[in-house]
Amino acid sequence: MKRYWKYLLPALPLMFTLTACEEDYTPHQLPESIVMEAIELSYTVEQQNKLYVDNTETMAYPMLSGESVRFDYTTTPDPSEVTFPTVCWTTNNPDVVSIAEDGTITAIGAGNAIVTIAPDTPNLVAQASLKIIVSDELIPATAITISDNAKMVDPINGDTPACYMGETMQLTAAIEPSTTTYKTVKWSSADEAIATVDQITGLVTGVTRGFVDIIATALDPENPVSATHHIYIDQVVDPLGIKFMNAPADDYCFPILQRWFTVEFETYPKLSTRSLIKWESSDPSIATVSDGVVTISGYGQVTIKAICAEGTIPADQEGFAREVSFKMNIPEGLVREYFLNPKWLTWDVNPSCRNAGAKSEVKFTENGERYLEVTTRRQNDTNQRADFSSVSHTLSGGRKIGIHAGNYPILALRMDDVQKIYPDQVTFRAFKFDTSSDAISDGRSWAGELGNGSDKYDHCYHFSDNSDVFVYDLTVNYPANGAATLLPTNETVFFSTFQVKYADMRTLTAPVTYRAFWVETFRNMDELKAKMDEDCAKYGHTYTQVK
Repeated sequence: MKRYWKYLLPALPLMFTLTACEEDYTPHQLPESIVMEAIELSYTVEQQNKLYVDNTETMAYPMLSGESVRFDYTTTPDPSEVTFPTVCWTTNNPDVVSIAEDGTITAIGAGNAIVTIAPDTPNLVAQASLKIIVSDELIPATAITISDNAKMVDPINGDTPACYMGETMQLTAAIEPSTTTYKTVKWSSADEAIATVDQITGLVTGVTRGFVDIIATALDPENPVSATHHIYIDQVVDPLGIKFMNAPADDYCFPILQRWFTVEFETYPKLSTRSLIKWESSDPSIATVSDGVVTISGYGQVTIKAICAEGTIPADQEGFAREVSFKMNIPEGLVREYFLNPKWLTWDVNPSCRNAGAKSEVKFTENGERYLEVTTRRQNDTNQRADFSSVSHTLSGGRKIGIHAGNYPILALRMDDVQKIYPDQVTFRAFKFDTSSDAISDGRSWAGELGNGSDKYDHCYHFSDNSDVFVYDLTVNYPANGAATLLPTNETVFFSTFQVKYADMRTLTAPVTYRAFWVETFRNMDELKAKMDEDCAKYGHTYTQVK
């Protein structure tokens, strides 16, 4: 708190002057402060090579005791454009690392520490963190095993992983022992005229026909071990036909938050050079497509088409055609997360809670039902917390969740109530739905808690597996301060904050877990009940209405 005095002291003489000269004072509008909206750490290639995701799914950087390193950073807006451009570096464990004012990090002793950079102002929104793992001694790598995702082998011997010229193959390195200090490798190609490889990621790109060795080398400074992976780059084969394997039905609705859809397809000939297929979108403002990956950027109806080269397709190659297409419908306001793809979750544990130690993992029940298991983090000595939120703002392009109360007025979440899951441990918990929106066409915006407080959902259904469905009617329960702030029913409102504030779980001195099964918006209550009935029929549940 004391560091904020430097922003207040310069203003004190002006405050006293204005008081003394009140009769002669003519008010002037002071310029509005420009604050940092975001901070991101940036790394050199050498630093990037050492970064890895640890077993808690946190980005980590290894260091040896006595070693020092300095990371750069970028801000939005640029420091030259903000009112107070200075930043402050902190560590949550000064016994492990120390930090100088210029951001130089020095490893002191073995252990883990989170280093954080944030504006040196009362603005606490923008910040970036990195986990530092310090070892007292170097544990070298003793062996490296390389694997690949090749979909074909060489036509000469039939045992060498292969890809076509201009296409890619992903290599992955497993290092032994698991306790080695540096858990990543440096990639290189023995002949870049045949294939190149990304030094950090291990992504190989074929250049010309031939065999080549791709090398993975440990990052140990002395006598590092290495391994080679023999691959083949094949010649180009024109694709003459294509058929889709997972084209959606014409009436399927893609949630507005679903950003990617990967088209699964086969080609004729089977080993065609897939990069030669031409992909088209009828409306790039709604969705674009590249190499079969559709990126959704708006809403509406769009047609995705694939076009192959001119040629003859034999009659016995059923289903293949030179041109194939499918339609995508992205309606305004449809929210749907079933945790089908762990890599691209649109709802997850809140990023600020994750930075403080909360985590999540997609799992399955004994009867095969998919869910997201959230592990709480320490809020204080007796409370645990793990907010559950739309994470659309973390997706590429800053995409936000869109709510259309006219099209999809019913919001429902099937998840655990920790008071019912841990009745002997949790005596209280705060369950509040918190929001903050952008302004719409007439300048109005929304912020606050649905229903103005904790447990203000409109309905609740309790499932026999001890999960609950919490239901909010967005036409009557949105958001704070009464009917004057109801959402419009004729346009989409985009939200940067849309989350369950799941906090004050007490009395708890250690983390607990809760399950989230799905989040979805519905046109009406009948659609919601059909979804719940479907869960019951498929997984053997029953449910009762408790509110």
